[in-house]
Amino acid sequence: MPFIIDYLLKVSIALAVVYLFYQLVLRRLTFYNWNRLYLVGYSLLCFFIPFMNITDFLFRHELQQNNLIQIIPSFQQIRFVKQEEAFWNAGTIMLAVFTAGVLMMGIRVLLQLISLRKIKNKATLLNSGDVKLYHINESIVPFSFHDSIYVNKEQHTEAELREIIRHEFVHV
Repeated sequence: MPFIIDYLLKVSIALAVVYLFYQLVLRRLTFYNWNRLYLVGYSLLCFFIPFMNITDFLFRHELQQNNLIQIIPSFQQIRFVKQEEAFWNAGTIMLAVFTAGVLMMGIRVLLQLISLRKIKNKATLLNSGDVKLYHINESIVPFSFHDSIYVNKEQHTEAELREIIRHEFVHV
C-alpha cells in the first residue's frame, strides 16, 4: 500500500477517535474554550500520530512470555508475487479519489470565501472594536466568521438581536 494511503488511513482513524470522544463526553459541556482547544489540539496531533513508531513496544519479547498473549491466535500474512503490476491498482485509484476530493473541497472553500467577501463588501459596519458587527440588507441567517458578526437587524426584534449577538460573540 502506498505511504500516502497508509498515512491517510491512520489519520482518519485517529480523527474518528478524537471526534467520537468529543461527541460522547465533551459535547454537552459548556466549557466552550476548553472544548475548542481540545478539538483543535488533538485534531492537529492526529496528523503526527501516523509518524510514531510503536512496533518496538508491540513486539517486545516480554509479551511472548505472557500467558494471555499465548492464547490469542496469530495469522501470518501470505504475499503473492505478481509478475507485472498495472498502473491502475487499488492504491493509485484511492490516491486519485483522494486528490479529486481535496480539489473539490478546496474549490468549495474558495467559493465560500469569495461569497463571504461579497457579503462583507455589501455590509454596513455598525461596530468596529475587537469584534466587528455588520448589518446586511439581505435576508440571511445571522452568522459569525473570524472576528465579525453578520446580522440583518430588520429581521429581528431588539431582544432577539441582543440574544443573537451574545450567542455569536461566544463563537467569535
